[in-house]
Amino acid sequence: MFFILTRIESGNIWKKNIFNLLAEEYADKIVVIANGEAVSHYFEYSQLVTIEKMSSSVKWVACANSLKAQELDTDLLPPFIDVTPNGVIEILNRQIVGYGYIKV
Repeated sequence: MFFILTRIESGNIWKKNIFNLLAEEYADKIVVIANGEAVSHYFEYSQLVTIEKMSSSVKWVACANSLKAQELDTDLLPPFIDVTPNGVIEILNRQIVGYGYIKV
């Protein structure tokens, strides 16, 4: 089984890439980690509408270090977004267990 790990840094191209992966039957095999400035997407209503629609097929993760650096409150995140202490370490750990990494 092949799992896909992707990271959002900025911009909106991630939506197209995730939709393309879902269209290729990678549902339930995708983890998206937002770090840096991209964690702010998880607080924008227009982004959350799309993210919530995909949450049954995609696991969404936010970097706690990035949230703290931008003074964003983890308590305001919706329940379908998980928080990891360190996004880079999360990416490395998932690669070690076989996730393919795609930077978007």
